This record gives sequence, C-alpha cells and structure tokens, in this order.
Amino acid sequence: MADFSDERIRAMLRGRRQIRELPMPGMDEGDELMIGVRVLLEEEIDTARAEAIQYVNAVAKRHRLDSREMLSIDGELLDREIERQLVFRAFVNPDKGDEEEQDYKPFFKAPQAVRQLDSVLQRTLFHIYLDHQNYVSPLRGLDDHEAQELAEALGKGQSGTAMLGLCDAATLRSLVHTLAVQLQSALSGRSSTSFEPEPG
Repeated sequence: MADFSDERIRAMLRGRRQIRELPMPGMDEGDELMIGVRVLLEEEIDTARAEAIQYVNAVAKRHRLDSREMLSIDGELLDREIERQLVFRAFVNPDKGDEEEQDYKPFFKAPQAVRQLDSVLQRTLFHIYLDHQNYVSPLRGLDDHEAQELAEALGKGQSGTAMLGLCDAATLRSLVHTLAVQLQSALSGRSSTSFEPEPG
C-alpha cells in the first residue's frame, strides 16, 4: 500500500515542479529575455498570504489607519498584494541553479521589485503563473463534444462518475450546462404529454 513517501509520488511532484521557460512579456522583438515559472508549494502560498497581510498592515500604519479602515478605502489592496507575492515566488532565473535540487535564483530580488512593475505587466505575469498551473494540472479538459458524450453516459447510468474528479472547472461548467439542457428538455416533453386537453 502506497503513502506520501512512495518514490513514485515524489517523482510525480518533481516532474510537476520542473521550471517552464518562457519569454518575458513586453520585451522588444529581437531583445528576448527568458524567465522561468514554477508551481508553488502549499506552504509557499501560505507564506505569500501572510506576507501580504503584513504589507497591508504596514501601509495602513503609514497612513495612520488600521487595516480595516485601509481595506474599506481600497478593498482590492490585499488581493493585489497576494498576487505580487505569488509572482515574486513563482518566477525564477531559468539559467541558474541545480535542476535536481530545484535551487533556482528568484527572478525578482524582493516583493518590492514586483510592486515597481506597471499594473499591466504585473497582471500579465500573474496570469502566466495561473496558466502554468493549468499547464501542469492533472485535471482533464473536455471539448463540447466529449462533455456531451460524458453527460449522455451519466444520464444512462453508465460508470462515468469517477471521471468527474479529474475534470477541470471549465469542463464541469460545460457538463452542468449540458445536463441542465437535457433535464429541461425531458421535463418539457413530460409536461406536454401529461396535460393533453380532454376531448370536448
């Protein structure tokens, strides 16, 4: 029986933690700069959120406010700082470090460097990070035709429920929509036969 210490699981996680090398967005043509993006550990995400809260508290103190007052003025401040903290941790220099040890140097020296980006570039990098998560995700994406086939299999009571846990969010939304349409169609057909007018 396997557990988390199983070497196969460790190998899978190492594979998912491989650095993906991409061109830095916004660079002039012919002046390409490569950056590396990686999946963060859960504890790194926890640290990013904790650091973001500390930043909000520091900004509030600088303006002689408490954090609740600060967030009532700028309700998106905490979310923006969480994004910056994630970008700071997720991007690395792809040319440095021992790949086996995952010892890559951060692309940004500190979160302050991310705060000095313009908002468009910062959001672009954050979306690259999110895209990378989807890129390495084991969740499956089905096209409309495949989602329709799965919906029909579920409707017939065929074994398809195990597949649901492996579907991504977009596929599940498509599947729910397909099932809702089928249910509405079935209910409409049933009501039209149930309320036939009596012969006069």
